[in-house]
Amino acid sequence: MKSLKRNIIIGSIIFAVVYLIMSIQSHFEKKESYKEYIQLSYYRKIEDIIYIEGHRGLPDIYSNNKWYPLHLYEANIMHYIQIGDSLAKDSGSVEIKVYRKDENGDRAVKIFKSYNPLNRF
Repeated sequence: MKSLKRNIIIGSIIFAVVYLIMSIQSHFEKKESYKEYIQLSYYRKIEDIIYIEGHRGLPDIYSNNKWYPLHLYEANIMHYIQIGDSLAKDSGSVEIKVYRKDENGDRAVKIFKSYNPLNRF
């Protein structure tokens, strides 16, 4: 009985240490990925939008003869964007600008903040 309790305690400690190491590693990977995203700069006019199975429910956007998957950090725009909209993001910025023509042909802009996975609480 003592041996079983000892094995359970040792197993629990090993599990906790492995979980802690994996959590720390995941945090640093997310941080690096987010830094890379912040440095990204683009301007795209949406020509088509499709949803592909396995892309975490995020759409792919067709622009300039190429398909671009919507990044996890851009998830908050996925329900707003439409074909014909233009997307813009400046390097070093967390803002995504969505430009859309209104009924009068005037271009309106709506600004979204990128999702930051490091700010969970």
